[in-house]
Amino acid sequence: MGEPYQMDQGKKDASVLIVDDSPENIKILVEILKDDFKILAATSGEKGCDLAFSALHKPDIILLDIMMPDIDGYEVCKRLKADPTTRNIPIIFVTAVSEVMDATKGFSLGAVDYIPKPFYPPVVKARVRTHITLVRQRRELEKANATKDKFFSTIAHDMRNKFSALLSSVELMSDYFDTMDREEQKEVVLSISHSTTHIYTLFENLFNWAKTQTNRMDISPSRVNLAMAVKRVSTLYQEDTRGKQIRLTTDIRPDSTVVCDENMLMFIIRNLVHNAIKYCSGGQEIHISDTKEDGFCRLVIKDTGCGMTPEVCARLFDIRKSASRPGTGDESGSGLGLILVKEFVELNRGSVAVTSRENEGTQVVVSLPCHDRDTFL
Repeated sequence: MGEPYQMDQGKKDASVLIVDDSPENIKILVEILKDDFKILAATSGEKGCDLAFSALHKPDIILLDIMMPDIDGYEVCKRLKADPTTRNIPIIFVTAVSEVMDATKGFSLGAVDYIPKPFYPPVVKARVRTHITLVRQRRELEKANATKDKFFSTIAHDMRNKFSALLSSVELMSDYFDTMDREEQKEVVLSISHSTTHIYTLFENLFNWAKTQTNRMDISPSRVNLAMAVKRVSTLYQEDTRGKQIRLTTDIRPDSTVVCDENMLMFIIRNLVHNAIKYCSGGQEIHISDTKEDGFCRLVIKDTGCGMTPEVCARLFDIRKSASRPGTGDESGSGLGLILVKEFVELNRGSVAVTSRENEGTQVVVSLPCHDRDTFL
């Protein structure tokens, strides 16, 4: 029984490797676990090691007998814990009641639990499920921590670039301001203004994201005129669109009203317009419009910029995969703004959808409850 136990494995997503020199014990454990888990089995310590090391998909957990004729369970445990490919697989010792004290030795070798013989099916199932759940949660936590490390590294890099640009402009002004003509002075001042605005935005995004992660983000819904909100953001970005020679037009119904947190709505529109400008260049256009459908107002921001591939589009709102691309003017970013856009929209009972074609442009549709839905109020 050194080969994988052959049976209809169905769609079970967790596997158990049983290592025991008693075919009868294996048969009992298989009968207990077969409905919930994929089963692999080996009748000796050597075969168990070979199976664990060679398996393309490693078992999620190993049930390991202590007393076996070739090499005992302790030695198998040592070998598995010494190999980086099997080190993190949880091992549960299977032992007779008289060997329970010996089983505790296994904990010092890296085992996580033991199951006594004779087997009590509910205990076997519960312990196997518990330890598979624990190891999966640990893996998810490790992935989340790795994602956050990468994420904060990106933010730190972006922040360093912004501060470098700011310091360069300040030094230039400090050293040569008196010798500059008015146009040159104005250009340096604008550069400082842009750098400080970007740094402030980065800090604001980071602060807001931290609050969403700890559920400390307060929502104060009210009826907000969408046309006025869009007008304020359009005015805010006049210099940016003029600088990149981009045409920004709006067509919002004067009475278009949504129920949401006004500060969050302004954040959403600012980030989406900023992104559209970032990925447009001279002669291209951004158009902002709205429609009403099924009790929702749909804010549509459409540009004729560089667009995205389906792969890039699919990971826009995923912090685990998000990676901001340089803009057409080599603008940098962390990708955090878009992640927050989605979270803020959903906190306000709305949805956001993105469609894009590379070299043709992007359309973002934000759907928020209209004033007559009384979603919050």
